Amino acid sequence: KCKARALLDLLSEQDIEGSEENFRESTEPVLMKDFQNSCLDGNTCLIEYSTGDSCSWAWLITIDNKLLVKLPPHDTIREQVELLRFALQQPDNDNIDYFIQSGCRLFEMLIHPLAEQISAFENLVIVPDGILNYLPFEVLPTYSDPDLAGISYSDLPYMALKHSISYAQSASVLYYLGETDKISKPGQLFETDLVAFGDPYYGKTEESEYPGTDGLTRLKYSSEEVEGIVSLFPEGRSKVFIRNNATEENFKNDNILSRCRYLHLATHGILNDNNPELNSIVLAQDEDPVEDGLLQTSEIFNLKTNADLVVLSACQTGMGRMVRGEGVVGLTRAFMYSGAPSVIVSLWSVSDASTADLMKEFYRNMVVDDYTKAIALRKAKISLICSEQYAHPFYWAPFILVGDRD
Repeated sequence: KCKARALLDLLSEQDIEGSEENFRESTEPVLMKDFQNSCLDGNTCLIEYSTGDSCSWAWLITIDNKLLVKLPPHDTIREQVELLRFALQQPDNDNIDYFIQSGCRLFEMLIHPLAEQISAFENLVIVPDGILNYLPFEVLPTYSDPDLAGISYSDLPYMALKHSISYAQSASVLYYLGETDKISKPGQLFETDLVAFGDPYYGKTEESEYPGTDGLTRLKYSSEEVEGIVSLFPEGRSKVFIRNNATEENFKNDNILSRCRYLHLATHGILNDNNPELNSIVLAQDEDPVEDGLLQTSEIFNLKTNADLVVLSACQTGMGRMVRGEGVVGLTRAFMYSGAPSVIVSLWSVSDASTADLMKEFYRNMVVDDYTKAIALRKAKISLICSEQYAHPFYWAPFILVGDRD
């Protein structure tokens, strides 16, 4: 209840146009039976973690059952998560043994006690806690004693191959987002399918020459990424802003944000560990700006979007300051407050080229083949796992789906 409270109170401040129900008065933590009936089905279960100093706990909730298991303490889990993240972010080093060892230990700690129960479910909704907010569960190998001889990153039995995984801040927040969507967007018709920003102009040199964005390089592949995504939609159903047009002024156009189904941002992200309100999406820079080109968390809170999905195709957009009882404070929370029930964010600095491939495949799965957001992202990740060039989890694992999975 404590964990759900902070973000739940924040979300309840939103004005739900056309709603006869006042969510400001009704956003108490959800009852388990209501959550089970609304958010789960025979193919979907929830795993919620709570890490502690002496031990940790995991709750497994299915549509008709519940289970509580005891796990190792926070410090033991943290050590392995930090080791795994180090290995994940070193694609040029031959450290597959290192990756497998820490990944298998985490699987044994976090998933194995529930493995028999979750084997029947394709879809997992994970509510992380503490350091687990920085762990993409999809990368965990699903065995404990592998034969490492000659094994490659394409050969590993990742959780992504067995389960479609999405994330939530709490069960109550997930329930609230779904109920809000039913009331505020029933049968909504969007004027635009896609609004996309990509390849922002940062200066004439290869690296940004503007104050506050020093050293940011041009994202050459982000133009290709955006153009590939746009080609999947009917002509005239997309609005695209690239290079000099990818400005903060254009982004803050309420008529654009409030009427699109998908909002896609292929830009740089800046993380401020000390002040999460300054976490930023870096848009186009110019000599005489009306805005500074840094779309900060605090500014996003003041915007309004009706988009079904916001995709932050940028570095470290899922990171932020960890606040006890609240989770990660950053861009994800800001976009959900602005009205988006689902946000795709990244957990480390990503590759420009592989991200372009991943995102084009994700949208193709979702728009052309009509898969849910979670399944479309999973299939996109599997396509990179099967490729020789991008099989390392560094390329496909950083992006996670937070919020509504459908």
